[in-house]
Order: sequence, then structure tokens, then C-alpha cells
Amino acid sequence: RYRRPPARAADAISGAAIGPPAEGAAEYAAAAPEVTVTAAPLRRGRFQLMIRLQEGRAFLDYIDERDAEGKELQWHVTFGGQRAKCRAVPAAVDPRFEETLFFELPSAPSRTGLLTHATPLHLVLVVRDASGDAENPWEPSPASLLCSHLLDWRHCLSAAGPQKTTIEMQGLGRRRQISVGVLHVELELRPACPPAA
Repeated sequence: RYRRPPARAADAISGAAIGPPAEGAAEYAAAAPEVTVTAAPLRRGRFQLMIRLQEGRAFLDYIDERDAEGKELQWHVTFGGQRAKCRAVPAAVDPRFEETLFFELPSAPSRTGLLTHATPLHLVLVVRDASGDAENPWEPSPASLLCSHLLDWRHCLSAAGPQKTTIEMQGLGRRRQISVGVLHVELELRPACPPAA
């Protein structure tokens, strides 16, 4: 049975074709924007998707504090052509991310019209060395991909408020059938309104 090789970092995040293993995580971390996507004024006939990355649980790679020492976890999120990265937080068994991102959705007359927009949210978690290079602070820290997940956001179309969900994050490559940890998130559509009929 054919099994695809591990994804390169840039391909895993952009959704491009999967290629052979490569040291791409640091390259992507350097290229991604430093700012978090923030809420913008809503244009007429447009909706925004809000995702709140709350906390992680059971990231057992860091059950030993010595394994977590000097490491940071950072989420990279893409939605169609929109891309953002979150603040890096210290690696831990139960990391707290507490980050909110906003993505603009295609023009639609109603929530029901958004059902045909099947593009998922792509969540990629990168682990990086927090120490960096003291001699060259502009050089990106060594980084590697920890996990990746495609999240269907459309269940929030039928809700009037935030929808909480729990995601079991799977590893990459040889670890793709192993749980890396659990992520608690909230999804919400802006502007808030009564559920679609």
C-alpha cells in the first residue's frame, strides 16, 4: 500500500503537492507575517470567520520539563489565500495559546450561501528553539513541524454564537497515526445573527 512521504513545511501549510522531507519549517516561519490577523470593519454583504485557539491538552512530548525547556509552540493558520501566525508560547503539556484570528469570507447574501465555500481552515503547529541565534537575531530559529489539521468551519453557520470544538491533533510522517495532543477552539461567524433556517 502506497504511503505518501512526510510533507515539507511550506507545502503542508499552503496545501501544495506533498514532496519529500525537507528542512522547510524555519523557512516558512521566517516568511510568514509577524502580525496576527485582526478584526476589520465588515463590508456590506461580507462575513468574517473568527477562530479562537484557546488551550492545548496532553501534549505528551513535553511531559518531561527537560524536553520542553527552551522550546516554543506556534500556530500557523491559512484560509484560502489568507495566512497568519500566532504568538509563540512556551512548550508545555497543557499549553495556553489564547489567540484570536479573523478571516474574511467570500461575498454571500446569507449564511446559507456560504455552505458552498468548502475551503477548510488549515492549522499547522510548529515547534521552535526559543533561544535563537545570539550572534544573528535576524536568523530564524531552528523549527520543525509538530502537527497539521484541516478544520471544516461550516458547522458554525447554523449557530447564533461561538461554537466550541475539540480537535485531536495527529502527528506528521511516521507519527501521523499518533495523537500529538488536543486543541480546544471556538469558531464564530461575524456579524452575529440568528441561525439560518
